[in-house]
Amino acid sequence: MPIKPENKHRYPANWKEIRDRVVLDAMDRCEDCGVANGTKGYRGLDGEFHALGEQPAVQRAVAECIEAVCPSHSLFRIVLTVHHLDEQPENNAPDNLVALCQKCHLDKHRPGLHSPQLAMDLDRLDYEAEVNHAAESSPE
Repeated sequence: MPIKPENKHRYPANWKEIRDRVVLDAMDRCEDCGVANGTKGYRGLDGEFHALGEQPAVQRAVAECIEAVCPSHSLFRIVLTVHHLDEQPENNAPDNLVALCQKCHLDKHRPGLHSPQLAMDLDRLDYEAEVNHAAESSPE
């Protein structure tokens, strides 16, 4: 989940390195539900993630079907986040950090209070932020 601007001062300067280590230690998977980082798919109305294969024709067909049946859904890639078990961003001890997908991270902060649509929106926003960041930091 994106770090709120008012909390940025609570994270160390090397947060990206810490985050990358946690995700690597988790073998690039959510430590709660097991979904792989970067997997393309969609969430059903029940909030369950449905992964797609890597075949572009299948992805296009599924995307068209989703848009026709439920326009509020969209395809996105899973972007793992890092959760502080004690909810204290200053405590970056390895045993206090876990890699989670957006839905599982949201469940930790607001158990039972998230909606599948909010989880989908957060997944999409995280992916868009990652793409934008990559574009901004690539040499021209």
